[in-house]
Amino acid sequence: MSRSVWDSTLVTHRSFELPALADREFVVEEVKITEDVFADIFEEPADARERKCEIFFSVRAAENYPDIGKNIGEHLGPKKAIPFYCGIDPAGMSIFKNLDEKDAPDNGRRSWVEGDQATGYTFILNVGHSSYRLADDLGDEFRKYHIKEQMLFQAYLIAVEQKVFRGPAETFEDVFSDDNIAPIDATRYIDEIVGIALNQLS
Repeated sequence: MSRSVWDSTLVTHRSFELPALADREFVVEEVKITEDVFADIFEEPADARERKCEIFFSVRAAENYPDIGKNIGEHLGPKKAIPFYCGIDPAGMSIFKNLDEKDAPDNGRRSWVEGDQATGYTFILNVGHSSYRLADDLGDEFRKYHIKEQMLFQAYLIAVEQKVFRGPAETFEDVFSDDNIAPIDATRYIDEIVGIALNQLS
């Protein structure tokens, strides 16, 4: 299979000094993922490996720094990247960058999420929880369903927190926009959203 390569610079900042242990924010306007701009990528086969794109962040030396062994143009640190996919998501990972397991029988959570939007979310499945052990004992079909339910639950928690209402969550946008929504009502709505999503995937 062929692989399209497309490179474009979104923003560049030159000739500035950043003091040690200091932070500086750089704001980029909305990046529109359209078929006009990413035409070559959208023409690739509908496979996550062929539709994968990445937004890179890098810092290079603007001059020579002999004290730290860096020459002009060299990277001052490792490049960072945020992956995204044009028109397709890798199976089961539409919102999660990584998947992991933890054997934590004393932890009451069946699953949880680590990371953030900038670095990417990691879905953690608690394989030590009694609910997972039961599903695993019942067979592969039950185990997969349990994992699917937990991933949907965590994914919609993130979506609601970020006020991204798509799919089953779209009809609940107004109720979650109410800052005075009771926690018990929010919990019930999340449960309903996940239930709708499970029915649609069955």
